[in-house]
Amino acid sequence: MIVAAATVKDSAANVQRFVARNLTHGVDHLVVFTEDTGTEGEALLDAHPAVTHVRTARGWWPGQRPPDLNVRQRLNANLARVVLAPFAWAEWLLHIDGDEVALVDRDVVAALPEQTRVLRLAPLEAVSRTSWPGQVTHFKRMLNPEERSLLQV
Repeated sequence: MIVAAATVKDSAANVQRFVARNLTHGVDHLVVFTEDTGTEGEALLDAHPAVTHVRTARGWWPGQRPPDLNVRQRLNANLARVVLAPFAWAEWLLHIDGDEVALVDRDVVAALPEQTRVLRLAPLEAVSRTSWPGQVTHFKRMLNPEERSLLQV
């Protein structure tokens, strides 16, 4: 079984789209940590049989909530990893953003050698726009190592 963990703060419509797209494209179960998603979005997650919904609002974080989203995402994903570790049915845990879709080729994953412990999905990220009229049609290409180095400089 392929499980994906995500930290999400979005509208109910986007949450519903996120869940539907990921479950359609190869993820078997989602662990969704929500941050002020609203009652409608949270109700959608609570009602879905292939979603484990974890509210991370008031009282979730011991002490102060980490201000950096990447830190919260990492902590939430690691919590999912630790909780799922004893269960053999949780073969893979992916971490995705709330605006991403994991396009999993199940035949490729099934053919991986048994000792494989990590897989990486190549991102396909939409070009930023204020809004897209309909479906997203323009995507960024991956930078090569030289371009990434230049970007850092």
